[in-house]
Amino acid sequence: MVMEKPLRSIGAAFPSQHPDVQRKPMKSETPANDIVSSLKDQIQRLEERKPSLKEVLDPFKGIMIAGAELRAELEALPGSEMPSPDPIRLSAGVPLLADVELKKMLPDLKAGIKKMLTAVGTAFPPLKEDAARLLARADEDSDAPAVWLETLVRNEQETISELAEDMGLEPETLRFVLEQALKPYLQWLAHSLARQVEEIVWDKGYCPICGAYPDSSYLKKGDAEQEFLMAHGGQRWLHCAMCGHEWRMRRIHCPYCGNEDAESMEYLAAKETPQERVYVCHKCNKYLTCLDTSELIEKPPGDLIPFELLHLDVIAQQKGFAPLAWRHWNRMSVS
Repeated sequence: MVMEKPLRSIGAAFPSQHPDVQRKPMKSETPANDIVSSLKDQIQRLEERKPSLKEVLDPFKGIMIAGAELRAELEALPGSEMPSPDPIRLSAGVPLLADVELKKMLPDLKAGIKKMLTAVGTAFPPLKEDAARLLARADEDSDAPAVWLETLVRNEQETISELAEDMGLEPETLRFVLEQALKPYLQWLAHSLARQVEEIVWDKGYCPICGAYPDSSYLKKGDAEQEFLMAHGGQRWLHCAMCGHEWRMRRIHCPYCGNEDAESMEYLAAKETPQERVYVCHKCNKYLTCLDTSELIEKPPGDLIPFELLHLDVIAQQKGFAPLAWRHWNRMSVS
């Protein structure tokens, strides 16, 4: 059974019933050489914890592992020169990568793009031919993958539609394949750029690095800054759907429309798993899932949290709310 609570009531304490919950400090960030093994372990735990997710998670598992392997390779490369943030542009709400020429910042994409497109074709057999077409185009034009990445970051819908027509693909199919194939590079860039934006106040609901909306959020224990604190001293962090960057956001604040009226926002949670929530806004009818990690030994990787909370996507969408970021899995979950 799902219970609904207004946001003004989220200061109430609750017992932790998550199978991995223990009162221990959360581990620090995973080193690059442990990215793959850590991800595999977390996927296995998630499958054991929630066997019902297997059908949805299975196709993405190979893509995520291939992406983690590529990320580990990228992290081992010498550091690239990253752009310094423009405080004026950022304060105006312009993401860091919005007008950067990405091909100057990226290593050779040929081997990586082949690895990821092959993984996409294996995970989704109906897309194997589409992935092969993109790989052939990348062989013909070595600059194409960087151009595709810039197109995604700048959300150039018309350019995606033109490329899709040129290649005989559906625009949504093309976007999905490109997002999956290029995500490790965006994650690598986001990790490299994170320190450049962490001291900058960013109160937008979209990512300060790539501009995409979050696909999930989580709460963790924080410091004593009252603006961000409520139940359990929990800070609210948003996870970018595209590059994986995570940034802080006020608890009573809709990331989509900026609504701060607690009376028009609430969260939904089951009594059995109160640490798994979905926050909804009645002004814009958007929702965002959230995992309270304050009692977890280790926070799950950001890319796995949306799967962990997929049942809440179903509930929110059945109630007429839409996600901030439509992803393939939250479309599948209610189809």
